[in-house]
Amino acid sequence: RLWYGEVSLATAFWFYNFIGGVFLVFVGRFIVYNYLERSSVVGAMIMGFAFMLYGLGYQAAAVIGAWRSANRYTGQKIWAWLANVMVVVIFVTVILSVLIDFLGIL
Repeated sequence: RLWYGEVSLATAFWFYNFIGGVFLVFVGRFIVYNYLERSSVVGAMIMGFAFMLYGLGYQAAAVIGAWRSANRYTGQKIWAWLANVMVVVIFVTVILSVLIDFLGIL
């Protein structure tokens, strides 16, 4: 339902994008750092890369779902517009984070 924008804008934005995104960051960092302490750097990099791919997929679905929910929103249009602006900011931040943290670019 999220993918098609069939959840409320508040749920799509706050639960899936904000809370879900923050949760993914903390879990991902915990997994990588915890694995790094118990294993090799290469192992931690592989775990980090695998979790990054999962996180990118999740975040893409959350952003697209929030965008579509905003387009279906029937309340005050300012909230839909602000949600669209913020999901773009979130997505750009995620991409920059991947480029900086995992690929060493920028």
